[in-house]
Amino acid sequence: MKNKSIVIIFLLALLMLAGCGKSEFAVTENTGKKMTITAQNAGKNAFFMLGSLEVAEGEQVDITSDLTKGSIRVEIVRAPDDQSVSETPAIGSEAVITAELKNGEAASGTVDAGSYLLRATCLEKATGTIQIEVKPASYSDYLDKQYTGKDPWGNSLSITLKSMEGNEVSFTYEALIAGDASVRTFLTESSGELKDGVIPFHITAAAKEYAAMHCDYSGSLTLKAGALFVTYDAGSVIEDSPEGGSAGYQAIGLEGDNKTVELNAE
Repeated sequence: MKNKSIVIIFLLALLMLAGCGKSEFAVTENTGKKMTITAQNAGKNAFFMLGSLEVAEGEQVDITSDLTKGSIRVEIVRAPDDQSVSETPAIGSEAVITAELKNGEAASGTVDAGSYLLRATCLEKATGTIQIEVKPASYSDYLDKQYTGKDPWGNSLSITLKSMEGNEVSFTYEALIAGDASVRTFLTESSGELKDGVIPFHITAAAKEYAAMHCDYSGSLTLKAGALFVTYDAGSVIEDSPEGGSAGYQAIGLEGDNKTVELNAE
């Protein structure tokens, strides 16, 4: 994505004079990878929106609060691809990360690579700082969870990410393929090297109920936004005949987005 440096700032309350002295609510540091919100007696409903925060593949957004009083809502909003520095960003654009923070609280999330805007709203009169940083993603929160959904052919699919040693992630793969009068269960364990949130896989398994039927798939698992995305690049389900030969089912004939399904943690 083309980098943008969106520096348009909307301030409804900046450097306001209050009875107890100067009030401030603004970003005092903005490097593209790190932003610092500074509040000094910032009044309720003080607001601003600015950019840009640049996120690459395999990075996440961490938000930490060092407020001494009050509460601030921090929202991370995707910058439109065609956003111009001379245009006003849509203030009401949907946020991809939202955190309402008091002292000592934190939030984090993974997002697609691209440029993002920061939207901040003072929920209670606030003083202190909030840090927003782009860092290499930590994938520990994905482990020891079962992700369920449907494969591209509508069959039940579940994948459990079991453990990670170094960059090697072990997982179980289970698919239930329904036939005319039966269900075939394909269950196996595998592993792959995690790089920038993506784990390549090659799955082979015989049906629990019928050993003559087996699956053979290659593709990748992508960890993103708290979900598991499974992309099938090649392979099929094969049934061997006692007389010799074999028949193929669900052979990959998928293109584009049809090759990828989303599984969510239970």
